[in-house]
Amino acid sequence: MALRKKELRHKEMQVWQQNIDGYIDLAIDYYESDYDEDTKDALFSKVDQLKESSYWRDEFETLKEYEFYGWQGVLSVLLSIKLDRPISYSKVFTVYQVIKAGLRTSHKDFGKHANAILYMWACKTYKPNMTAKNHSWISNYAQKIKNSIN
Repeated sequence: MALRKKELRHKEMQVWQQNIDGYIDLAIDYYESDYDEDTKDALFSKVDQLKESSYWRDEFETLKEYEFYGWQGVLSVLLSIKLDRPISYSKVFTVYQVIKAGLRTSHKDFGKHANAILYMWACKTYKPNMTAKNHSWISNYAQKIKNSIN
């Protein structure tokens, strides 16, 4: 019985991950389709599928908030960092330029930088390509954030 329960939980985790991956793929499609309404509807349908899982939390409603998924929103900056290419930004931008643009829209005061912290963690995790000078700027910015919290 315990083994069966474990197998079901594993299967649910796989479905959850597939739906998360599907959401990310649809988000990229949405950005690359120039914000097509049908693609946005598919993106929202994927969120509805995610809601069916026991892994769903009310906080995930953010996935449907324009500030998160919309034009040059949080998700596009995070995807740009992860994929090491501009998503929802000009194709001539570097990932560094996307990060800086995202940081500017976070907030210029270091006391109000919730998105900046996300972006810094994404940079640490995915290590996008950038020049040493750009990397130094990101590291210094992260240090300023850390100092503002202490």
